[in-house]
Amino acid sequence: MSTSPQSLPPPKSIPELIEGLKLLTADIKSDLPESKLPLAILRKEVIDLMNSYAGNDWHQYEFWDETCYTRNRIYLDPEERFELILLCWNISQLTPIHNHPESQCFFKLLQGEMVERQYAMPNPNKKKRMKVIETNMLNKTGNTGWIDDGVGVHMVENVSPSQKCVTLHLYAPAYKTVHTYDEASGKVHTHGCDNYSIAGVKCDLE
Repeated sequence: MSTSPQSLPPPKSIPELIEGLKLLTADIKSDLPESKLPLAILRKEVIDLMNSYAGNDWHQYEFWDETCYTRNRIYLDPEERFELILLCWNISQLTPIHNHPESQCFFKLLQGEMVERQYAMPNPNKKKRMKVIETNMLNKTGNTGWIDDGVGVHMVENVSPSQKCVTLHLYAPAYKTVHTYDEASGKVHTHGCDNYSIAGVKCDLE
């Protein structure tokens, strides 16, 4: 059975957060179609747990690049029930419009301000500009947002002209490929999920 965070103290560190996430995602089976159902039931509990993390040890996973935002894996569950990622956004960096295949995405703002734009899922049989269904300003440090493909697809951007931004992401279950979308036509492309660093060690990207 999954454990409610009411019985867990607020995590003071990334390892404590990971231990709490292990308990909350214990029922997820990454190889089953209904894998996201247990986490959907526990969505509020996962958000509450991530909101309650107020540590600063995330800095050890922090890497920056001048040309693109960095995807820094902190932890991948051995059964791929979840993956914890730190994203570092330099000035004006942004994601393409993308989905979260068979997974739920939780994202916690640690530093700076971001804009999130959610889009309706495009019709693969029609070439048409994608429709923005919601725009959110992420400017409350510590708050955790959520999205999955049932809501839509989204893009995230650091719109600050002077401040770097950092977000902590939980993907449950973890996934290895992602769809990206052309805003003007809805055309879809499939990409792998490459990490800039793993467990605090920069990857060899050559």
